[in-house]
Amino acid sequence: MPQDWTERRRWYRFLEHLRTYPSDLAGVNGHDRVIRAFKDDLECEKPLPVSIVCHSAAQDPRVTVAHGRPVVFSLETHVIVSIPTTPGREARQNLAEEARNRRVQKRGKK
Repeated sequence: MPQDWTERRRWYRFLEHLRTYPSDLAGVNGHDRVIRAFKDDLECEKPLPVSIVCHSAAQDPRVTVAHGRPVVFSLETHVIVSIPTTPGREARQNLAEEARNRRVQKRGKK
């Protein structure tokens, strides 16, 4: 968790946004999955470092949690929380296309 309060607020807002994401656990949203991963790790007998990484939302739209080495040169096992992301340009194009489709549907209903 960031030390700086500005960054900490951004982290909390980001976690809230993850409520709209699915996760690798049935019936658990992305926000709750991240919180559960931290909680479970901190409550275990030997907590591991936690790494946050990103993966392509096109390949898997879920927040996932696994154990492994987050970078190739790491020798330690970490809890790896992976967040699905979409490149900004692609996200803007998708939003524009959705808006066009809504306008077309709206015109068709008149």
